[in-house]
Amino acid sequence: MAIDVLGLAQQVRVTRKLLYAQASAALRADLEAIHKRHDQARSAIYQAHRRRPWADWLKQQATGGDGQARSMRCAPARRPRASRAAPSRATAKRSPVMPR
Repeated sequence: MAIDVLGLAQQVRVTRKLLYAQASAALRADLEAIHKRHDQARSAIYQAHRRRPWADWLKQQATGGDGQARSMRCAPARRPRASRAAPSRATAKRSPVMPR
C-alpha cells in the first residue's frame, strides 16, 4: 500500500481553503444583516425624534394623550381685540403725515 503523501497534502490544502471561504462568506452575510438592522433602527429613531414644526409636535402630543395639548389643538386661534379707547402712547407719538 503506497500512500500518496503529496495528493493527501494537496487535498488538505483545498479543504482548508474551502472551509475558510465558507467561514468568510458566513461572516460577510452576518455583517451585512447587522448593518441592515442598524440602518433600519437608525432611520426609525430619526423619524421618531426629528425636528417638527410646532403644529405637528402639538398634534403628536395631543394624539399621545396630553390633555393640555388636546385642548390647545381644539381651541380656535384667538387674536387680541383692538380696543376702541383712546389711542395708545405709541400711536399718539407718531408724527403726522404731511400731504403732498
